[in-house]
Amino acid sequence: MTWLKAEYEVGSLFSYRIPNFSSQYALSSLLPGPSTIKLAIIATAIELSGNSKRGGEVFEIIKNSKIKIGIPKKVSVFNVLIKRLKKSKTEEKLETTFGIRGYVHFLGDLTIFIEVADKFKNEIKNILKNIRHFGTSDSLVFCRSVKDEEPPKNTIEPLNELKNTEMPIVRELAKLLENERNKLRG
Repeated sequence: MTWLKAEYEVGSLFSYRIPNFSSQYALSSLLPGPSTIKLAIIATAIELSGNSKRGGEVFEIIKNSKIKIGIPKKVSVFNVLIKRLKKSKTEEKLETTFGIRGYVHFLGDLTIFIEVADKFKNEIKNILKNIRHFGTSDSLVFCRSVKDEEPPKNTIEPLNELKNTEMPIVRELAKLLENERNKLRG
């Protein structure tokens, strides 16, 4: 297994609605999550090949890959009241509605680490170099570089990965956060 490091310049504001939030109150997560990153890899593979079956093949390659995210230098978050047009439920016309959309601005690059099998390393590198957005289609990114590199200790990783860490305090905090999350879910 090899860790790949991909550095992206975020060319616009980032927005990815937090799952289970309504489209009328679409607050953004601060960073793209592992599933968002994997979906971007799969979508890019399809776009590069022009073949939807390629997405399934790439999914099989990366479905169990570990993902870690480098912490940007600074992050600004803001919410915007936006006016939308949507199809009327009763008539054949558009009606005006309002909603909130969350946006994030990064100072510095967005760095992503993904662990892949050695035999797929070059293939995934090529896909990572061609990713043009994470989350919404207007969350544009430009790949600065992709190289083999282990993630440093100060990267962000999914909660379930932290439960197995060697640092006891982080392991206990991860378990506590998971218990709280499970209580909220009922």
